[in-house]
Amino acid sequence: MKDYENNLNAIKNNQIKIYRAIDRYTTRRNEVETNFLTATIFSQIENSLQQLYDRLETLENAITFSHLEKMHPSILDASYLIEELNQIQNEIKDNLAFAPNINNIHLWEKTIKVKAYSTNETLNFILDLPIVAKQPYNLLHLYSIPNNNDTILIPKNPYLILGNNEFAYPHEPCDTITENEVICKHLEWKTLLHSNDCIAQLIQHQEPHNCTYAKAKYDNNIIQQIKDNSWIVIMKQDEVIKTICNQDVQYQRSKGVFLITTDSNCKIQIRDRTLSTHQKYINIRETIPLPRAYQTPNVTPIKLKLDSINLDNLKDALRHSEDISDPEEDAITIPATPSWPSAITMYVLVFLTGVGVAVYKLWWQRRTAQITADPEPESETVQLRSQPSLRLHLKGGGVTSQ
Repeated sequence: MKDYENNLNAIKNNQIKIYRAIDRYTTRRNEVETNFLTATIFSQIENSLQQLYDRLETLENAITFSHLEKMHPSILDASYLIEELNQIQNEIKDNLAFAPNINNIHLWEKTIKVKAYSTNETLNFILDLPIVAKQPYNLLHLYSIPNNNDTILIPKNPYLILGNNEFAYPHEPCDTITENEVICKHLEWKTLLHSNDCIAQLIQHQEPHNCTYAKAKYDNNIIQQIKDNSWIVIMKQDEVIKTICNQDVQYQRSKGVFLITTDSNCKIQIRDRTLSTHQKYINIRETIPLPRAYQTPNVTPIKLKLDSINLDNLKDALRHSEDISDPEEDAITIPATPSWPSAITMYVLVFLTGVGVAVYKLWWQRRTAQITADPEPESETVQLRSQPSLRLHLKGGGVTSQ
């Protein structure tokens, strides 16, 4: 009987221990569940805050890029943009600037102009899309070079857009989409035939009239880079040009005006100046000869300082110049650089943008295809496709390539 009572007491004590153990494990389980639930809640709060931050950052990026008038995925997702462009292409008779597919998404991001405004706590974006018709144009980049009489011609604009029988000067900078494609807008077209414009007459090999000339004075050589691998070189005196192509070294004595185009395999040294590039290939196209001028130009009596002015920016320098009068000279000279050895009175070195721009598609009657807003007034735009670089040399009466 005594053993039986001892066993009952032992069982009772074991039950008490089990109850206590269960209570401890229950308390620990509740703590674990509470901690897990708390961590889950904090994780959800963190995810919600991150999503809110991402949306605010996307909105901030969209506003920032809209101020820059640049298209960005924060404004419209690329897949949705392509879908909208295809719908627009099906609804219009004209052509879009590029095919509406995902391969051209980066071109579209460069082409589309974005505007934004807010109304009633709503932010609205307007997408300006270029609508184009296929038509070839050339975008000419004009550089002024002094002739053998130290006379220099100053174009009214460093760029000229040339069609088959019409031309225009861009009133605002053109948008470069790729190296071969440029978009210009707000153009005023003029007939090329019988035009009294100086550059238009030069292009038609006519005696130029209504031109602005100035005297140029220079003592040193002018070397101006016009592309990654091309330079205009004007040398007043004979200079030794050293060409290093891999292990081959050549020396040539030259004088006058010419265009140097090279690749990454060669370096060209003219005095203390070294010309080099990372371009691997040279493509030579286009010859643009200019006519010989027989009349003596009327030189504007001005004084320009061209020490830090590019050869395609003389019009801007002319606007800031001062009229002068000198009893000993007909016109004050311009500190610039050398004369040509040929008998021409004046040359304007013309080459296509990028050293030559042959245009592929395009002028555009610019209408606005808008997303999420009403259409805006139409405007004219031109998209141009350039050609690879030129190598131009001056030869009796014009600029030629080789």
